[in-house]
Amino acid sequence: MGQYEEAISRSFNESNNSLDVLVGDQTTPPVEYFLTQEINSVTINGTSGARTRDITLVAGHGFLIGEFIEIYSEEDLGGGVLFKRFAQLRVVATAATSITVGQYIGFDLDPANVLFSIRTTGDLSVDGSVTSQMFSMGPPNGFKWDLTRTIGQMILTSQPDDALFGNISALTNGVFFGFENDITQDYLVNIFSNAGFRATAYDVNYAVRSGGGGDWGLTYRKSFAGPDKYGVAIRLDGLTNDKFVVYIQDNLTSITEFGIKIMGHIVED
Repeated sequence: MGQYEEAISRSFNESNNSLDVLVGDQTTPPVEYFLTQEINSVTINGTSGARTRDITLVAGHGFLIGEFIEIYSEEDLGGGVLFKRFAQLRVVATAATSITVGQYIGFDLDPANVLFSIRTTGDLSVDGSVTSQMFSMGPPNGFKWDLTRTIGQMILTSQPDDALFGNISALTNGVFFGFENDITQDYLVNIFSNAGFRATAYDVNYAVRSGGGGDWGLTYRKSFAGPDKYGVAIRLDGLTNDKFVVYIQDNLTSITEFGIKIMGHIVED
């Protein structure tokens, strides 16, 4: 993981005495994670092989179904080479000293190699009206990520429209997005209603419930990179603890489910 190749072509532009650099080909592992909020640290208490789904933990881990375990591991392969892996895995079953996750672990999990393992939640349908609630995601130290888009998803018990936030009244304080690290903060847009998602992301979709049953849904997509998109890829550097963040400042507990993903690719590990 982390190996990437980039082929570029260059041409000299005599009119402005500069070089045009065009990316011809690039391959690198993708990034696709939910923004989450840390609940507590957990201790992995046994090995798990790659392509397995069970993780042994110390009792008292507290996991609930639907939460995530996030793990960062560094395995020393010798010769100064570290095999670095970060995983965000959704919990689908729990026991006193173990959990089962919904997809395979992509590497041999050894407690001796784990630098951190934490219990998190990715459900943004929380009450932030008294104390704002922050959800975030960023690369571990030693990694750099380029973000190219975010995607939000909601499950709702009644029909949404542009004047609502999800299916509840427009917000008083808003949900706002931005970037934080150990040194600086930079905040982008504050959303008060579904129309706000449409204004900043445009790609907003209302899903009707099937056959008159089930729930409604809302999704949106905001892309950063590309000539017809919003700016360029956004670089997050683990060395300075860069994070993409969202703050909830109102009571969203009436929304059945609200999650936001970031997507992009690894540029350095």
